[in-house]
Amino acid sequence: MYQGNDIEVIDCWLITNVGVIAELRHQLSGLADGVVLRSPESGKEWCVKYRILHNHTGERQKKFPGESTNYMWPAFSSFTQMEHSAEAILKREEQNIYEYLIEGIGHLSKPENGEVLSLQTA
Repeated sequence: MYQGNDIEVIDCWLITNVGVIAELRHQLSGLADGVVLRSPESGKEWCVKYRILHNHTGERQKKFPGESTNYMWPAFSSFTQMEHSAEAILKREEQNIYEYLIEGIGHLSKPENGEVLSLQTA
């Protein structure tokens, strides 16, 4: 379980031509681009590229100062499906879970679900 400055990996996807999208739980005031996250278990590191926001949430997502953001524009088959997706995203944010694009430093792997990463400081 995470606490303080820890970042917990909730889920992760390796998307072709995009990179690693990670759902991360943290209690920080955002993760600025360039911040390095390290796995104490494997020693691997990832660099935060930007926070992912979703256009269909109607600007209701929490925004942190100092974070770079990029919008995703997913397609939905119905208005109801779009509403359910927006509600799920906002509910995850209530639990301090946010989506980020991250990039492995010296590797192409993604962090493991449930892994707790530490914030590396200079």
